[in-house]
Amino acid sequence: MMAAIAVTGASGLVARHLIPELLREGHTVRGLSRSAPQNTSGGTADGFQLIAGDVRDGEAVRRALNGAASVIHLAASFSPDDQIADIVLRGTAQVLAVCHETTIKRLVYLSCLGADAGAHSAFLQAKWKAETLIRGSDVPHTILRASTILGRGSLRPLADMARSAPAIPVPGDGRGRVQPIDVADVVRCLASALGDDNLEGEVVPVGGPMYLTFRQLVDLVAGEVGAVKPKLLVPWRLIPAVTSFLPAPARRLYAEPRTALFRAGVVASPGIIERNFGFQASSVLPGMAGYIA
Repeated sequence: MMAAIAVTGASGLVARHLIPELLREGHTVRGLSRSAPQNTSGGTADGFQLIAGDVRDGEAVRRALNGAASVIHLAASFSPDDQIADIVLRGTAQVLAVCHETTIKRLVYLSCLGADAGAHSAFLQAKWKAETLIRGSDVPHTILRASTILGRGSLRPLADMARSAPAIPVPGDGRGRVQPIDVADVVRCLASALGDDNLEGEVVPVGGPMYLTFRQLVDLVAGEVGAVKPKLLVPWRLIPAVTSFLPAPARRLYAEPRTALFRAGVVASPGIIERNFGFQASSVLPGMAGYIA
């Protein structure tokens, strides 16, 4: 059996793909999540232990990290009902505090492209502050800044609107670009960063090989379901009001953390993954049907 690895945010999209991969590699995994075991990909698999708790709870974090060699810190929230910035910032502070108490040899943190102190988004500001805490600590670390991450079902709410809504809201002018990346490629980068000494102390952008605007994403999804719908350009300040009339899944799609990357419009070199991790990120176009399934 290889090293024990702690994973925060164990019920999220990335963790649900990461944990099985770590288990296949022979690691034991301890996942921290507020959700029930059936919502995590480890479930009752050999080598996986779920710690039920909030990343802002020092005792819960301590139970998750105790005895682990490394931690992959994914915990965040995209729910408008949560204190999103608090989860990001106070959760990271708790993880760092416990890292200092334990034998953690590497912290890998999943941040976002566009994380900046002056960002329009409170979520991206919180990510920046969390990065600053990590960079200012003496905990060996690697920070990955990812663009929009897509996995099975990620775009289902957009597809549902393309099928049924009279028009599709587009935040701002819809021209901010992202580099959507398949969750499987993000998982490869996270797992690689655990043991790559060349990446220690680095902040590495992670994005796919193509650029997309929100307008283009709408067109791709609508085309996949055979619909043609007009786009309704909505000023950023009015997005909360407009999306309050949408079904709950669609409201989550337009929540500030999810649209923040389109507003920031920050992109990286399309070859960044190959240079840092030695493989070519896959295009999201062939997987579009799965993203809306």
